Amino acid sequence: MLNEERYGAIRILHVLDDFSVKNTGVSKTVSQIAGWQAKHFGWVGVHTVNENEVFRPDGVVINVSKKRFLFGRWNYPLTGLKGLMKICRLQKITHVHVHEFWRAGFIISAIATHLLKLPLILSAHGSTSPWALSHQGWLKHLKKQIYWKGFAHFFLHQNVHLHAITELEANHFELFFKKRAKLIIPNSLLPLNIKIANVKAFDSKKYFLFLGRLHPVKGVDIAIKAFSASVISSDWELLIAGPKEVSNYYSRLKKLTNLSSKKSRIKFLGPVYGEEKKKLVSSAWVVLVPSYSEVLAMVNLEAAQLKTPTITSKETGLNCWDKYGGVLIDLNAKALKTAIEDAANWSNNDRVERGIKISKYVVKQFNLEKIGWQWANYLVKVQKK
Repeated sequence: MLNEERYGAIRILHVLDDFSVKNTGVSKTVSQIAGWQAKHFGWVGVHTVNENEVFRPDGVVINVSKKRFLFGRWNYPLTGLKGLMKICRLQKITHVHVHEFWRAGFIISAIATHLLKLPLILSAHGSTSPWALSHQGWLKHLKKQIYWKGFAHFFLHQNVHLHAITELEANHFELFFKKRAKLIIPNSLLPLNIKIANVKAFDSKKYFLFLGRLHPVKGVDIAIKAFSASVISSDWELLIAGPKEVSNYYSRLKKLTNLSSKKSRIKFLGPVYGEEKKKLVSSAWVVLVPSYSEVLAMVNLEAAQLKTPTITSKETGLNCWDKYGGVLIDLNAKALKTAIEDAANWSNNDRVERGIKISKYVVKQFNLEKIGWQWANYLVKVQKK
């Protein structure tokens, strides 16, 4: 039987730069687990420097600091190290969980926890993957090398506990940090308060959907190339939903589209949220997730939760996806083209059965309650004596 009194002694502060509602990656993940923790722990807070509208899960105390800029876009809390230590002392924090590595939040968290002799949990959220380290231009690569070799490695003291979201990320940590993550806990999903019919009729105009940031790491160009080269009937469309994040890359995507023989069937929808997003995903034939690097591509899980199968690359942290109704491919346009053609030939029953199967797997494996107790048990284990 779980000892609620023991978990109630936990007082945890999450630290991250961007906790805005439009940042549906790390922020949403933190919001979900923090909201669960607030129901079971003595105190849960989030310290952020983001000045936009932020997530506000029930029971979680949000501390928003104004930001200053040190080096270009490198954010630093205006309250600085003293402000973070003040929160820790005032709220009698027992754990600090930082959700960034390449930003100032990690440095001030590492210093504060070292001085206060508190355990620090570090979640890098895919930022130490080979792609993240070497495919963002020479200048960023140089800055990261200076940051890491110049001073950041000094802050990985004995109180720092590396948290990997998947085995894939644990391998990345071992390559980069030369230190194995002892803690591997996946991201979680909030249960949806909606009912999706097990059998549904699809419109004559069916579509494949890409959903996510229009960023080079997401492989949107691969999706366009694969769809353009595919041999499928003229009633299929490719819908691309997500915010423009890199202007040059978006221009490249538009150019690829204009050169495509299927350009009239490739549509850019812009960002979608809330019920509009759920409807778009649940009505898609398949969601395409051809990312170059994802520690755990949440769009796969969110689509599966809505009983929509996905075609995803092996770089998205889901190495058994094809066993549960999804499709797992090598990351190239030829492999995605073949997968698109195969999926277009599924019957309605094939599509529905895959959706049901992948939904059951995801709801069981990434259940918020299950993940929450994994975190609770670990935090008790490393709690300050």
